[in-house]
Amino acid sequence: MPAIWHFVLDYALLSSREDLRQAVFFTLQKMGMGGIYDHLRGGFARYSVDGEWFAPHFEKMGYDNGQLLELYAKAYQVSKDPFYLEKVRETKDWLVSEMTQEEGGFHAAQDADSEGVEGKFYTWTYAELEALPGSDLAWFSDLYSLTPAGNWEEGVNILFQVESYEMVAKRQGIPLPTFLEKLADQKAKLLNIRNLRIYPGKDDKVLAGWNGLIDAGLIQGYLATGDQEFLDMALRNLDFVQVQLFREGTLNRSYKNGQAYTPAFLEDYAALIKASLMAFSASGLSRHLAFAQTLAEVVLARFYDPEDGYFYFSDPSAEKLIANKKELFDNVIPASNSILARSFHQLSLLTYEENYGKIAARMLGGMKELILKEPGFLCNWANFYLESLLPTAEIAIVGTGAKEKALALLAKYLPNAVVAWSESPTASVPLLEGKLGDAEGNALIYVCVNRSCRRPVATVEEARALVPQLN
Repeated sequence: MPAIWHFVLDYALLSSREDLRQAVFFTLQKMGMGGIYDHLRGGFARYSVDGEWFAPHFEKMGYDNGQLLELYAKAYQVSKDPFYLEKVRETKDWLVSEMTQEEGGFHAAQDADSEGVEGKFYTWTYAELEALPGSDLAWFSDLYSLTPAGNWEEGVNILFQVESYEMVAKRQGIPLPTFLEKLADQKAKLLNIRNLRIYPGKDDKVLAGWNGLIDAGLIQGYLATGDQEFLDMALRNLDFVQVQLFREGTLNRSYKNGQAYTPAFLEDYAALIKASLMAFSASGLSRHLAFAQTLAEVVLARFYDPEDGYFYFSDPSAEKLIANKKELFDNVIPASNSILARSFHQLSLLTYEENYGKIAARMLGGMKELILKEPGFLCNWANFYLESLLPTAEIAIVGTGAKEKALALLAKYLPNAVVAWSESPTASVPLLEGKLGDAEGNALIYVCVNRSCRRPVATVEEARALVPQLN
């Protein structure tokens, strides 16, 4: 459940709790080293069947990898540990090579089985590894726990790392840069061989909400790395969704072979609103803010229950159900109401539309008692609770060089803030309206709380110092 670790990381940063930050890093390191991670191509399997992340159920899901891509990108932004950067880049490469269809949509999932055997595509006999031209298995076996008899069932090996690259390189007497070069070469050789195998089956439909979660991960990856490919993939996908899945004012959940079908659920709207808001902050393109607001108005009109202040999971007008449920508790995907509440909160700060903020505050108010009782299943709500306590920083950057300053500000992960920027004065975004650069037109950064702005500053360091903290 990535939502747990997103919350713990945010809380650790906002409260300066180094112990909690290290707890997040420990978890992400062990997952990234485990068999649950595809060390050759990138991407995470659906879950592990043991407590060490060793033997996975080898199915790869879009919703898992989108959330984990976002989380590992944040971990890299905070720590600058190249291990997290490796996972971010490799997972993006997996999306590019195996999960992107020709129009820019992302496929839903890859199966666990190939040739009727779970994990066959991903595992190796020792004899296969020994037959690799120029093979030197001593250090590779040490790194990935490989044995002639196999470290898993049926005599096969799962690539499973238990120690850092630095520790294994030192024990093997190989300088770390040389070790990493040898590792990249060996992984490329194995991947080329694996690509000749029969691939697992694929669920190749495009699901709106899962694409939104992947987009969020890619945008966070762009902020972490500065690599334009991450952002281009996300923006292309959002444009594809808007053209192909959002038709006649209604979002469809599924798309395949040129056909959009099935009215979308709240999960789909919520994930795409979140991704669109992130796209606006990263790109400065107001069309993404406009799309987020368009989707928000659709869910208000069709999904909202004014009696209790929450949103139905299904559009009650789209189909008749025995009971119209509302999703409040986080699972492997955070509760759709919690994603939507946080996005409505952010929309209210960017657009100055008070109704969004009032709805979000009412939603949170009804959950506060539950958050304290069952935090493990309400971590995305807890994150919103944290944001409301501080409160959220509203950051506007206007003037020549605004993009550079915005990306520098966002490059080091900044929890609990909304960011809007423009290279010139504009009235297109309420948060930016009326704000100017300096006397020469150079960008100034306005840090505001509850629509009250501090004196604008010129540097990212000054701006970060103005963002509210817990202590």
